[in-house]
Amino acid sequence: MVIKKQDFDGDEIVIFDPAIVYKRGNYWHFRLRLSKKGKYARRSLGTRKGMT
Repeated sequence: MVIKKQDFDGDEIVIFDPAIVYKRGNYWHFRLRLSKKGKYARRSLGTRKGMT
């Protein structure tokens, strides 16, 4: 599995190629790229605690 994006911010954690956990404001979110639709599924994790 090849990760396309090479530079990640300090508040981004790569789970696998199309999925990432990132911080937006004070909350952590999950983002998954849907390859067939070319869109993203995004969900808030509802936590302020650090993932790192």
